[in-house]
Amino acid sequence: MNLFYELASKFSIYNRKKKLKFVLKFANRYCLESCLLVGATPDAKGTNYGNLIERGLKSKFQEVIASGLEPKSDSWENWVQANALNLPFGQKSFDLVFSNAVIEH
Repeated sequence: MNLFYELASKFSIYNRKKKLKFVLKFANRYCLESCLLVGATPDAKGTNYGNLIERGLKSKFQEVIASGLEPKSDSWENWVQANALNLPFGQKSFDLVFSNAVIEH
């Protein structure tokens, strides 16, 4: 593994863990129970940081739905194929809507 890739990988993990900690603190403070993950990766293979934040949120919330452009996901039990600009949910359907991957890229 080259030095640049190793450094970038470590920074990605650190950065994602920091974001997850912040979002979990927010969720706990406001007693949030449901979460929609917009732009999630359907199958995060090949890295140890793929969907790190999303997986962390999945362990916190009672209800989590992941969504993305792909038609299906082997990693997510509750997956909805959807464009972030036209989500198939009514207003106030979730306590939190989180879109890490879209913001990141």
